[in-house]
Amino acid sequence: MENETFEKLERETRSFAALVILNIVGAALAMAFSVSWIVNNLLPLASGQTVNLMQIVYGGLGFLGFVFAIRWLIPCAETFDGVDDMIDGRRKRDMPVGEKLTEIIVEKLAWYREKREMIGKLKAGSRITGLFFLASAALQVYSLVSSLGSTTGLIRLMTAVGFAMCLVIGAAGLYIPVLIDRFTGTWDQRVRASGDAEGRFGKLIEGP
Repeated sequence: MENETFEKLERETRSFAALVILNIVGAALAMAFSVSWIVNNLLPLASGQTVNLMQIVYGGLGFLGFVFAIRWLIPCAETFDGVDDMIDGRRKRDMPVGEKLTEIIVEKLAWYREKREMIGKLKAGSRITGLFFLASAALQVYSLVSSLGSTTGLIRLMTAVGFAMCLVIGAAGLYIPVLIDRFTGTWDQRVRASGDAEGRFGKLIEGP
């Protein structure tokens, strides 16, 4: 029973890690596209060329997107550090399974209480990333179909590989938040139960 619970907690932790990784990937992509917009629209200024108003607007939007991506990447990285610590800590601690299980539950409860609001944002970020990759997969299909007969076999193979990767990541981006919803429902109950236990313990300490 303890081993089954231990494995369940490990799966939950790895799912949270996957959720954060998807958000980090999404933030990195947003940074890349933002830099591309800035360079494409404002680089002519560096060479003394004139730019129109829309180029300035697009460049400004690219800069705002870059700042937003950086601001999102930082808390994602901090959240991932916490999840990674829980994963690594389980492997390093040499203690009986029962004691280790208790420590993991206490550690995860504390982490979940602190990151509950962040988890909601991560689920939204994961869905956005998933939709982006599914759209990219659709573009890969369009590119593959429209270029049949005019491209080499290697290029078609690379396009097919790109489609498969985008499809897998896109599907994961949409599925993992659904999986996390099941976990968060369970952990909300655990947090409430722990709060009740803490309240009863506090009354016991205070005495009659």
